Amino acid sequence: MFKFENIFGPREVIKEQVLSKKTTDLPEGKIVNVRRSNGEIESDWKIFKTNDKDGLVTVRKNNKEGKILEKTIQQSELRDLNNLENKTSISSAKNFTELFEIIESNGGLQGSKKFYEASELKEIINLVRKEKINSNLITRTEGLRDQVEYLIDQELLDKNKT
Repeated sequence: MFKFENIFGPREVIKEQVLSKKTTDLPEGKIVNVRRSNGEIESDWKIFKTNDKDGLVTVRKNNKEGKILEKTIQQSELRDLNNLENKTSISSAKNFTELFEIIESNGGLQGSKKFYEASELKEIINLVRKEKINSNLITRTEGLRDQVEYLIDQELLDKNKT
């Protein structure tokens, strides 16, 4: 845990109070929608464990071969996936300004291996736009990589029109 003082008092106390109120909607055993690393949403996952300290939820499901699949995701992402009407889709972005606004409003993305903060995603995307790194370093979650590649293509087309 970390502590710093601001006008509202110690940050760690505020964080613990907020998280403890939210976990009641994520009980163990609840069936939830989960986004796979390929972007596909599946509705047959069960909450296995909720960790209020780090804001993560572990979900599990049995695959076709009977093996148990396990995934750990942010509580905020799980809530968003199970209440989609409030979330703006990455694929709806018509330009990079809109894409960055959507990423900010979504609070980042859970990739297949780690959680990406919004600022980190924007930095990676801008490096790809400048051709300093390959687009395969962008997570495929929610179709982000495909959308970035599409928007880069659109920028090139617009540039060639002038």
